[in-house]
Amino acid sequence: MSTYDSNKIPVEKLATAVQNLIDKETVHQYFKKLFYTHEQKWRNDQKKDYWKTSVVRKLLAVNSRIRFTDFLETQINEEFETRLFYPQLITYLRLTCFDQLGQPIKWSNFENWLKSKKQKTKSEREEILKTLNGETPIESSVRLFSGYQKIYGNKNSFFNFLNNVIPNNQKEKLLASIRIRTYNETRLFKGREVKESDKLNYLYKIRNDFTHNTYNQEPIFGLGEKNKEWNFREILYESKNELWISTKNDFQLTLKETVFHGLSELIKSNYGM
Repeated sequence: MSTYDSNKIPVEKLATAVQNLIDKETVHQYFKKLFYTHEQKWRNDQKKDYWKTSVVRKLLAVNSRIRFTDFLETQINEEFETRLFYPQLITYLRLTCFDQLGQPIKWSNFENWLKSKKQKTKSEREEILKTLNGETPIESSVRLFSGYQKIYGNKNSFFNFLNNVIPNNQKEKLLASIRIRTYNETRLFKGREVKESDKLNYLYKIRNDFTHNTYNQEPIFGLGEKNKEWNFREILYESKNELWISTKNDFQLTLKETVFHGLSELIKSNYGM
């Protein structure tokens, strides 16, 4: 049995999830091609774990993660703890799909990037090394890691997904689900103009706060006025300005739709459509 045949069920589930954006037969043909490429690599070197870093595994795993968030949503009403914790976990898991789908197709961790003998990777390193001028080993290491992060880091991948992977109309819909009102420190006058970058940065902030700061301001499910369009999240303090941030009540659904758009766009672009 081929690897594709043994994975037909998860492929079919992904194809069904994005069928409004791309026809199911195209999805299956794309995955047949991906699995064939994966099998050829594995046969050439069976000691190397190609599955872990493969594109095919990543795409299927992203859809599985979305399906897991769908399951969590069915459990939210069970207890107060699920209404408190599940919404923030759902938002976080859907946002992590952004940087997964925004990664370069040939992604590499830092150690492998340093050791790689591939010409593309060597060129990336050499471009960074050219900028070094008498730095100490520690400073050189920092510069190398910074250069790596600009190519392969989560933040770069996250913003690449938003700016280059999803269609502009979906990006606009996502940003329209975030409202930022600004006030100056006196609260008597309107603050600075809100930019697109404010909303993009806030999306990344939600993801990173959950990961690195154990912090999340997701509204508690079921609390507040019914049919309210906006849910207040938090106030951010920036110099002389206060940023009052809210998200639409269908914010999580828009995140999910955005992931599906990302999946379908990657399939289309890499399938030659």
